[in-house]
Amino acid sequence: MYQSFLDTCPFELICCEAQLLSTPEPDPSRSKEPKKQAGINLEGQKKKKSLHRSAGVRQYYDSYANRYDADYAKPFWKLYDDITWHFTEPYLPAEISATILDIGGGTAKWAVKVAQLGYYVICGDISEGMLAVAREKVEALQLQELIEVKTLDIRDLSEYADNSFPLVLALGDVISYAIDDDLAVGELFRVCEPGGYCVASVDNKLTYIVNEVNYDHLERIEPLLENGISHFFKLHSLKAYFPRELDALFTRHGFVTQKVIGKPVLANVITKKRRDEKLIPNYDLFLRLELQLAADPAFAGHGGHLQIIARKPPPN
Repeated sequence: MYQSFLDTCPFELICCEAQLLSTPEPDPSRSKEPKKQAGINLEGQKKKKSLHRSAGVRQYYDSYANRYDADYAKPFWKLYDDITWHFTEPYLPAEISATILDIGGGTAKWAVKVAQLGYYVICGDISEGMLAVAREKVEALQLQELIEVKTLDIRDLSEYADNSFPLVLALGDVISYAIDDDLAVGELFRVCEPGGYCVASVDNKLTYIVNEVNYDHLERIEPLLENGISHFFKLHSLKAYFPRELDALFTRHGFVTQKVIGKPVLANVITKKRRDEKLIPNYDLFLRLELQLAADPAFAGHGGHLQIIARKPPPN
């Protein structure tokens, strides 16, 4: 049973400029075209799901795309990203020739970080504004041979065959924004290879309960507890989770949960006005403590966001 305790600081959207690594030289033995075709579903496509829930999300991120990276280039968000990467990197495929799906990839923050290690990454998102920034970034970093940027909806990945990717990333709370979480996680499970992993982040339900308390919307708390749907933002709704609910969502679709972490769990309680003054001189200490406590069930539910690492069972 996961435990949690109250978060005292308001919610913020998560995003930070990725720390860029040196770009590897392209391997001439790895042609781009076969990589782009890997996993394509040639047996027919499913009927497209309704995109009505996505309109507000697309509108928000299309308008916000050009400011998205810069707005979160602060120590607090670097800490968030360092926690994210610490609990993602161990699940990268052993074979550097593998293709990785980064769904909800936005401006290609994580696609860039992974591609700079030599992997081929498909970066998909529903926001054309975010993808335009991603394409500019990929071109500027000369990563066109390692990153494919395209429009994709997490709820309908039917252009890819079953068991296509050894690692599927769904960071940036894309499952929360989709709301149709059973469709989303069902697709993640389908395209993940047996024995492969999915690493995903979602909004923490506790964060939104605290928001409603702080903004005197007490009448919203009981519905939020019941169905997880938050209407805190005017432009779009989202779905938030407690750790046990996130675990149950992935489990019912066939995944085996490896761990659920909170991020961050300590820096999250620092008031926004004091974050820089506390984090800048003590960054290494905060990072060590966050990594020590993030996966502890007594602390995970306290994180501003939740991250799950789940595995698709290998064949018998």
